[in-house]
Amino acid sequence: MTTTFSAKAGSEAMRDAARSDPRKSPRKETMRSAFKMNSLGPMVSIQETQDLCSGITLNKNKTRHFRTLIFPQRQSHMPLASRCPFVVLTRDRTQKRMSRIMTALHHNLSLKDEIRDYWSMRSETFDTMPGHEIFSDDERRGWLELFARHLGDAQGGRALDLASGTGVISLLLAELGYSVTGLDLSEAMLARARAKTSGKPIKLYAGDAEDTFEASDSYDVVATRHLVWTLPDPPAAFREWFRVLKPGGRVGIVDVDMINPRPGNGKALRVLARLARKIANPPPPGAHAAVHNDIVSRVYFSTGCRPEEIARLLGETGFVDIAIDRNLRAIHRAQGRFMPLHQRLERASQDRFIISARKPG
Repeated sequence: MTTTFSAKAGSEAMRDAARSDPRKSPRKETMRSAFKMNSLGPMVSIQETQDLCSGITLNKNKTRHFRTLIFPQRQSHMPLASRCPFVVLTRDRTQKRMSRIMTALHHNLSLKDEIRDYWSMRSETFDTMPGHEIFSDDERRGWLELFARHLGDAQGGRALDLASGTGVISLLLAELGYSVTGLDLSEAMLARARAKTSGKPIKLYAGDAEDTFEASDSYDVVATRHLVWTLPDPPAAFREWFRVLKPGGRVGIVDVDMINPRPGNGKALRVLARLARKIANPPPPGAHAAVHNDIVSRVYFSTGCRPEEIARLLGETGFVDIAIDRNLRAIHRAQGRFMPLHQRLERASQDRFIISARKPG
């Protein structure tokens, strides 16, 4: 089968990928090149996108399965993820299929666009905030102990850090001995991460946690921090993580339910946090707070990212040995030294946890 891309960038990226490393998948490298190119530069038009697919030439009575990364809506791009099926292109059905895929994209992509844009906006100050960046050796040791406890001995394994942000978790995984691949939707976040991870065994790409384009059975560990609460489609994401993990591989999900108070004294701590905030009278939240709240209202876990629900979804995906661990006290104590009282109390009232699970094998 012969394939010819009408989009010049696609064909050039394919050739460059093949020349640079013949062991790499040209398709995967092309997708990543297109993903990065379109996040930084002008987008192709609808007609050009249609031309891209129409330019695939087929042998007689053959079909070509193809997933495109180039989307016109809001000058943005995204992988199709599992909600949008493979498009079967034939000589006489290409335009009809293209129309259907564009309609699906227009409905499904705007929330991810907004999530990406929100974190790109936050990237400038992300590493100045306790709870995002690590500010002490005590906190770093707490994170290393947490991941070692739930992910096991690295032994030179491969780790996939999803929503890698400015590289905080990637650096921890590398320190544990993993060779790390980090994916993030935001090129602004990735630019800061690349500056921090230079010289480390860490590769960073623009990518989607719900559709990574990574090979099946290729990672020993998948790790995330504060990603799951933002996912539009967690079941699709968990299926993808299950796919890319090797048999016996482990997933570690660090996340937070910011809506429902933690079990036990969470409600009391939330009342104290409100009183402390009233006394401290801090500046009002920035403009990004309204955007954050709007996004939270539309994601899958809009009523709270409950760890028990995450565990249930992981079990339905096929994961086993699922454990919920709320003992992050060493990390939170270290972070709290750099926070005002009302923020410490508010964070203490939230249900913060790590969930670990294993792919059978």
